[in-house]
Amino acid sequence: MERALACIQSRHKLAGLAVDARPARLALRAYRRRRADAGQRTRRASPAGLDVLRKTPDATAPGTLGACVTGPSWRSGSR
Repeated sequence: MERALACIQSRHKLAGLAVDARPARLALRAYRRRRADAGQRTRRASPAGLDVLRKTPDATAPGTLGACVTGPSWRSGSR
């Protein structure tokens, strides 16, 4: 979630728009606190394997990548 908020914040700044992520971060913190108080643990997914990571760009809708992805093209495999 932090990466998603950072991405949104940087895109807004690039567009010249004012952005304040503090309310979103406070809401997430309150949500995590309520879950912890209820005895629920933080869930973590198992790491994605290399084969899944290589297939991800091909399975993603065109135009959804690139907003925060910079650098070499992931589809070409160049790094």
